[in-house]
Amino acid sequence: KQQQVDGRLSGASYSYEFVKRGVVMAGRVYYLQANDGVIYRIQFTGPQNRMWELREQMDSIARSFRPEWS
Repeated sequence: KQQQVDGRLSGASYSYEFVKRGVVMAGRVYYLQANDGVIYRIQFTGPQNRMWELREQMDSIARSFRPEWS
């Protein structure tokens, strides 16, 4: 599922689930566009129950992400 990300950089986030060694895991990937030629990718993975508890923190990190040069 894609969601729009608006913050210092704009982009999109995608959530997914997978199984690792019998444990249901989840992941969230953020693609943030800095300029015409640079896109940053931030990825979080962990046990599914913990990931959804931390979603607000992950979103906050993505919204506030700023490269050192900008």
